[in-house]
Amino acid sequence: MTILTDRDGKRWEEKRLAHAVTYWRDRLGLRKELRFYDARGSAATRLVLAGASLGEVANCMGWSIKTAAQMIEVYATLDPGMADSVLVKLEQIRDKSVE
Repeated sequence: MTILTDRDGKRWEEKRLAHAVTYWRDRLGLRKELRFYDARGSAATRLVLAGASLGEVANCMGWSIKTAAQMIEVYATLDPGMADSVLVKLEQIRDKSVE
């Protein structure tokens, strides 16, 4: 299934897409350690901020609940501005899933 296309409507090849992300990351002056696959972790973190449950995040990303929790912890700490808020919400989600 094709999700992303270039401006000609052709499917993005993984190598070309990774190159485009790197090109724009550098052009915009973003941190060099950011890679294309980091988008999933960032998306998961933003889903939690938007109120998604851990199960919903795991389902959207195709991860186990354990993996979703681990990824959110990793990516939340990369953005100090959102880390506290995300980690508090993650703890609340975990507490609810234990009940």
